[in-house]
Amino acid sequence: MNSYQFLPQIRHPLLLQGTTQSAAKRPLTGIDIGGLIGQFMNPEGLSMLGILLGLAVFSKIVGNGKGKVTSGRLCDTAEKMAATGLAIKQMKDKKRQPVTLWSGKPTYWFNGQWKGLSARLQTLLGASPTVWFPNAERGTLVIGAPGSGKTFSVIDRMVESAFQQGFPVIIYDKKGEQMKLHAPLAVRYGYDVQVFAPGEAYSGVINPLDFMRDAQDAVMAAEIGQVIARNASPGESKGNEFFEKAGELMAKGLVQLAKSSSYPDLAFVYAIIQLPNLVDRIYHAVHRPDNHPLKMDRWIASSFSQLLSSKDAEKTVAGIKATAEATYSSFIQKDLLRAFIGRSTIPVVLEGKKCIIFKLDDQRRAVVGPLLAAAIHLCVVSNLSRVRSDPFVYCLDEFPSLKFDRMDQWANEYRSAGGVPIVGIQSLNQLYNLYGDKKGAAIASALSTHILFNPGDLETAEKYSKRYGEVEVLIKSRSTGSSMGQQTSRSVNWSEQLQKKPLISADEILRFPQGKCVITSPAYGTGTEALFPYPLKIPVRYNDLKRAKDSESLWDTRIRPQLENRAASLSVDRGTGKSINIDEELENRIRAACKMLPHPNDPDEPVTVADIEDKSIANEPLSQTAESLIFSSFRKKLLDADIGRSS
Repeated sequence: MNSYQFLPQIRHPLLLQGTTQSAAKRPLTGIDIGGLIGQFMNPEGLSMLGILLGLAVFSKIVGNGKGKVTSGRLCDTAEKMAATGLAIKQMKDKKRQPVTLWSGKPTYWFNGQWKGLSARLQTLLGASPTVWFPNAERGTLVIGAPGSGKTFSVIDRMVESAFQQGFPVIIYDKKGEQMKLHAPLAVRYGYDVQVFAPGEAYSGVINPLDFMRDAQDAVMAAEIGQVIARNASPGESKGNEFFEKAGELMAKGLVQLAKSSSYPDLAFVYAIIQLPNLVDRIYHAVHRPDNHPLKMDRWIASSFSQLLSSKDAEKTVAGIKATAEATYSSFIQKDLLRAFIGRSTIPVVLEGKKCIIFKLDDQRRAVVGPLLAAAIHLCVVSNLSRVRSDPFVYCLDEFPSLKFDRMDQWANEYRSAGGVPIVGIQSLNQLYNLYGDKKGAAIASALSTHILFNPGDLETAEKYSKRYGEVEVLIKSRSTGSSMGQQTSRSVNWSEQLQKKPLISADEILRFPQGKCVITSPAYGTGTEALFPYPLKIPVRYNDLKRAKDSESLWDTRIRPQLENRAASLSVDRGTGKSINIDEELENRIRAACKMLPHPNDPDEPVTVADIEDKSIANEPLSQTAESLIFSSFRKKLLDADIGRSS
């Protein structure tokens, strides 16, 4: 039998040839991709593909829903997209507030008019142009132990983003490292940079008394005295409240007296304090006849009311005077005096591309700190006590190293005026130790955006772990049983139970490596909720690192010499053309203090204006005799403070 007789006879060779060719083109997988795509190349198919793509994007944006027993969850794509949209809008509007800062110069896939679309697309695909911080005027608190990366990863990058947008900036630098980065960096962005660093040759001059309108400006005089006094004895006060209040009141009066003199600065305040029998001199000046040329102004005299009411109680007067003297005597040192004697050379009201860096000498923090705190306080108040046309960024890293009692008010009240605070601390306990629990909590809550690096402190980690919320965990349990009867049977039961655990546990926070943090910001939210935790490791790109390294290399070679030359040129007496001699300046203030507040028993005391003019010529020997005891006592104190010797 023919083995092929059961095969169908092929009568159409052409069809066989066509079938053979199609079989040769069949893909190895057995799926014709081209044919499959071809099925969708029509209106109905394209609509179906669009719907599927939309559902996929919607699923990615919406993310996971709420749990049954908890509502905690991490920041998802929807919140990141919302923050990106806010940032793009705020940068485009360029208003006083709201304001956007960022960490790392933004990199866009498409430039020009496509930047906004590019930023949103990049965020959707998980490649955001940068880490955005919209609504920065509501305040940013950065927490992290030394070495955690808080300054390098966030604070320095946010300051640079302010430079890139041309905002005026002031920076408090505790160690001097940020100054070496930001001073050259600001110059590269076209900024006029000023540095206030008492004790350094490149420091300019800020005279706190220049912030007073006149000698009757008791409010500003009180502000100056309070800030200096509270930084001279930081921490929660444990001293005698009466002496502290009375000392602050006396200090206010001394500042007003100095403002009314021909030497309106803190060196003159110290010269007044050193006068022997100071209380008798003040009492005598207050109770002179109304037409007497040396009668104290009534608005200044009111500041000495508490001191004079205790005139006959020697111990009380001594305590009040000692409190006031301690406030102003510590920073009267020769190398520090140049930074606050005479008129201010640093303009503190900033507009446009202006930057002031306040550097603390950490080895002499107790001495320099009060003066630096007063300068920063007055600078912030002067810039934000009025509505500005542009934002004003004030960066206070290592915030608890100085004391600013009004920080919570600044953050809450000054944001509408254009204030943009950036505050850095190591842990919440560090903040509470200086300000107390209630005041510290008020400062932390006044700053809306919190960026938590590894705090190295368990209590801080636990508080933030609770703040981040909890997440559901489904636990399955298996149980087996057996029954003995006529027939032995074995049963297996499964049960499910919902339990809660921290979204981010405290021990996980304490294991964060350098650069990893959790961001909670009102900008990262939906229409109904915000402040979802956003854990990430802050990326610092190569270009940012290179720009920072190049800027730091310019400090010693270019920026510092220019600052020193400018400071030296401004320290010249305009009348003589010679450099200011600190010793001579102090002696001039001593003489002026003696003439302003002469002793009641001084035989050379003037009675009329004519007497004041005549004594400068006719009775010069007697005047020198009357002052000899004061000078000898004063010079001894100067020598003890190492400022009486010539430089």
